Amino acid sequence: MDKVLALGIDGWKCDGTDPFIFKLGIPRGHKGIVTHREYANSYYGDFFDHTRSVVGDSALIMSRPVDGIDFVFLDFSPQRVVFSGWVGDEDPTFEGLENALKRYLQSAWAGYTNFGSDIGGYRTGNGTLGRSKELFIRWFQLGAFSPLMENGGNKEHRPWMFDSTNETLNIYKRYVSIHYQLVPYLYTTGTVAYEHQRSSIQPLAPHQSFINKLIDDFKLSTYNCLLGSDILVCPIITNPANVHVTFPHVDGNDSWVAWWDSSLVYHAGQSISFNNISLENFTVFHRSGVLIPLRNHYTFDKMVPDENHITFLIDQPDSVKAHPVQVRDKSNGLVASYNLQMDGSLLFLVTAHSTLSIKLTIRQSPFTPSQATVCNSCSSTKTCQVVYPDEHIAKSFNSPKSNLIRFENVHTDEFSLHLGKVPCGARVEILPLEFK
Repeated sequence: MDKVLALGIDGWKCDGTDPFIFKLGIPRGHKGIVTHREYANSYYGDFFDHTRSVVGDSALIMSRPVDGIDFVFLDFSPQRVVFSGWVGDEDPTFEGLENALKRYLQSAWAGYTNFGSDIGGYRTGNGTLGRSKELFIRWFQLGAFSPLMENGGNKEHRPWMFDSTNETLNIYKRYVSIHYQLVPYLYTTGTVAYEHQRSSIQPLAPHQSFINKLIDDFKLSTYNCLLGSDILVCPIITNPANVHVTFPHVDGNDSWVAWWDSSLVYHAGQSISFNNISLENFTVFHRSGVLIPLRNHYTFDKMVPDENHITFLIDQPDSVKAHPVQVRDKSNGLVASYNLQMDGSLLFLVTAHSTLSIKLTIRQSPFTPSQATVCNSCSSTKTCQVVYPDEHIAKSFNSPKSNLIRFENVHTDEFSLHLGKVPCGARVEILPLEFK
């Protein structure tokens, strides 16, 4: 291992060879009988632990959480090593996509933190492509809203090969960009899930008895699930694309906002069937009133996200509660929260554990330069206010046609921001984040 690690790799893909131990009858090692669990813990654990001892805490292995073997679902890896798991090899069909989702739910119930599946199915299918265009699109849409987005397998997986119009490629680019935008949210969700020994994915289907471990008897009422606590993912597993959604109650929150259109709001307990969903759309929603951290300046052509930029998405601000979110980063973290004030204005607060060097951009829609201004002492005070509306304006903006207000080079441990009444779809952007 050390000779390969010396080449600069970050980790290993440890495939699921551990079930072969069952073929040995009663396997024995130096100290006697070896169970599957003991062997699996050693196999995956040794690769994970030794690689981290050499490379550091950024090292990972890819391994299976729960997958099927013969007629049962089996826990492959120990939970502590699965930060980037995948649920095994599936057929390139809608039934294969459904089977992957069954393993999603089994892995979530077993407490595996982060995982995804092979987009389009790993195995070989009929025809030159090996899978249909519709299946490929529905699978990568699920992948974009999963902790791990992985594309690969037999026959064709290149998105530009599925049509001559670049329709698939353009949709693929859009969802890859969304997945990169979700990185701060996924870091935060994954860290919290790991600390509490649970999964980033929370199935809405009830976890019943041991019978769920028998593959043929595993029948589900829904594959809809939460990604973290704030995003509702409703997979599309049929063509034509029809999905039934019953919106859940989460922490007393009763409203869900469509990811693609913040004017569409649904309420907990409401059941709706979405039919003939277009290829470019996917049934995904986020909780109203919460702060969702996003990285919003990813440029697909560069293939590198802007790691120093965070956007806080706020839809339908809640007048009752503060909604703190601790954004977890590879190096540090910050806490953001807001409250609606009695006068209808919104108070937004960002704190850091150490000195934070930031540039802050506030974007609102609808929003025009004539509706806002910035205080004159932003670079030297611990409190900066944007008062909306205000008669003193123009000089606060970089461009008379811009929808942006910018604070640059603000050095502070605590930064509070005061906005006027905020319509749906307000966005607060912070960049760059430098923890010292």
